[in-house]
Amino acid sequence: MPLKVMEPPDAVQRAAAAHVHELATPRGVFPALRDVVREELALVAPHRIFTAGLDVLLERGLEAAAPAGWRYLVADRDRIVASAEVAGDSGEAPLLNGGPYVGSTAAAIGELERLPPVTAGDFELRLLKVPALYVVAAWLVGEQRLVVPLAPAPSFLEPGRPYTEEEFVAALREPARRVLAAEGPSGG
Repeated sequence: MPLKVMEPPDAVQRAAAAHVHELATPRGVFPALRDVVREELALVAPHRIFTAGLDVLLERGLEAAAPAGWRYLVADRDRIVASAEVAGDSGEAPLLNGGPYVGSTAAAIGELERLPPVTAGDFELRLLKVPALYVVAAWLVGEQRLVVPLAPAPSFLEPGRPYTEEEFVAALREPARRVLAAEGPSGG
């Protein structure tokens, strides 16, 4: 079964589309959008973004992850060229990304939809960020909850491997403790 698509608020859709349209120019500052046909760009695969700080992650697990906004993949015909992120639900602070997580998200979606629990269930795709550990992951939320780290991933995680939430938090526990010991409770 395909991953469930959550529809962002209209303000988020408008802000992301306007930002992408504004930056898609031949001499633009965003290289991935210089050679596209602006009218053929599409915002696809909308999903919510969540972030997790280390102190609350260790205390409460992923239930402590806070909603941070929305993300789209930006498609130029049949290829994904960027992602557009918008903070919150009001359409503020749109930004574009052309880094490695764009391609790994696009590749992961097809693989995620073929996972046995996903083919048999109903899952929402979310993006999970743990900034203090440089972790970005696809977070599948349904009857089960699975976390799949996106490449590039830190050495303590295997990119593309589905983890249960418990396994994922366990894999982060020791690196998180080291960072917190070095930085204090705000580390994340």
